[in-house]
Amino acid sequence: MTAAAVDIGTNTVLLLVGTVRNGRLQVHHEEQRIPRLGKGADATGWLAPDRMEAVCAVLAEYRDLVYARFGEIPILVTATAAVRDASNRIEFLWMVESATGLRIRILSGEEEARITRRGALSRIDVAEPVAVLDIGGGSTEWAADIRFSLPLGSVRVAERFGLVPPVARADWQDVRDGIGRRLREAGLGTYTGTVVGVAGTATVLGRVLGTDRLRKDALEALADRWIGSDPERITAELPEVLAGRGDVILAGLTILLAVCDTTGVGECRVSDGGIRHGWLFEWAENGEGLLGAPRV
Repeated sequence: MTAAAVDIGTNTVLLLVGTVRNGRLQVHHEEQRIPRLGKGADATGWLAPDRMEAVCAVLAEYRDLVYARFGEIPILVTATAAVRDASNRIEFLWMVESATGLRIRILSGEEEARITRRGALSRIDVAEPVAVLDIGGGSTEWAADIRFSLPLGSVRVAERFGLVPPVARADWQDVRDGIGRRLREAGLGTYTGTVVGVAGTATVLGRVLGTDRLRKDALEALADRWIGSDPERITAELPEVLAGRGDVILAGLTILLAVCDTTGVGECRVSDGGIRHGWLFEWAENGEGLLGAPRV
């Protein structure tokens, strides 16, 4: 069964076209755009009109690409924290449907964690116990023996705490410690299993470091370098990976280090799977039921 899955995040909009057959996913095509839907939303509580229009343009582009290359297959669109928390989310849903004919399913934090875990583990071979860590632009999800979603993502942390480099080391450490407190309040503690990171922060850091195993000592060294840098110089280190992320990647790295502090984990594996992969498995099992009325 072939379908397209689109994941609307706080920073990115991701497309995956794939076929699920006999419990396995064959990936046919992927795309990424960075319209930053959630820009400024943490302060205002709503999605800015120009950001909504930018996402509509990306969705129209994706729709046309999918139909031209694969025919009129189902296009499954999900949205997470940026839309979930916005006061004008219903306006955004109608804007997208009017402009593109596509309907959005807003995932709850629990759904996001569960589906992300499924997608992540479909793309990597690791032994249980496994925790999946999803550091997005607007929220962070942990899915293991406990599951939670916190409204702390790379874009939100950068905007809320002024964590756009350069920043003073003491201020950066205060933010790191504060995130650690939020994680502990959510129930996170020492963890002895494997941690698998997904989404933009983990995959970008993996490409910057040239590895799918993010060691805490290497992450600390990267933070040391980026704290005193600026978004332009950070982006220039690896433009094809860091374009559109130079001002928020330090915040995402800080969240990951806070998770390492809290759990005692010294290494995070990277998976390129995520919501869109998990959602295609859900589609293969539940079909038309996933194209019903959007969650509002």
